[in-house]
Amino acid sequence: MIRKVLNHGLSAWLEIQFYNGLKPNTRMTIDLTAGGALMGKDHDEAYALLEKMASNDFQWQAEEAQQKKVAECMN
Repeated sequence: MIRKVLNHGLSAWLEIQFYNGLKPNTRMTIDLTAGGALMGKDHDEAYALLEKMASNDFQWQAEEAQQKKVAECMN
């Protein structure tokens, strides 16, 4: 449902402002992944990067859950 409402009525610049509330280590990780400051990217670039990071994290969590399930079945 969240993905169906792309920006929840927020303006483009406001969508990325959550970044300012992140812990310094998390901001540094995102900036390193972005190849520079995330806030220096235009909205489309920043959004695409965050979507890719979220997708990768989701895939990792799904793989970890699957491995855990297999390990439980083997016991």
